[in-house]
Amino acid sequence: MQLIICSLMGHQTTVYEMLPKLGGMLRYGIPNYRLPKERLDEDINAILKTGVEVKYGLKIGEDITIQQLRSEYDAVLITIEQVQIRNLDWKAKMQTESSQQYSS
Repeated sequence: MQLIICSLMGHQTTVYEMLPKLGGMLRYGIPNYRLPKERLDEDINAILKTGVEVKYGLKIGEDITIQQLRSEYDAVLITIEQVQIRNLDWKAKMQTESSQQYSS
C-alpha cells in the first residue's frame, strides 16, 4: 500500500525483489485454486502502472548493500516477508522457479 501512495504522490518508487516474480507468499504459498495467479498478476500490474519500478533477482545485503541504497535514494523502506514454509514442496517450487529464471 505504501508503494501506491508514494507513487501516486509523485515519488519514484523502486522495489528490489529477490525472486523472479512479485507476489511473495501470495504467489508461491497459496495454491492457484484459492488465488489464481492471473488475478494476482492483474493486481500487481495495476500497482506497476502507477510508476513503481522493480529490480528483480537482487538480494539486499548480498547483491546490493543498505549503504548503496541509502546513497542512491532519498528514503529507504525495507520490508521483509516472514516465510516459514512447512510444506517442502512449496519451498522446492520457489527455489526451482528462482533458479530457472536466473539460469537463462
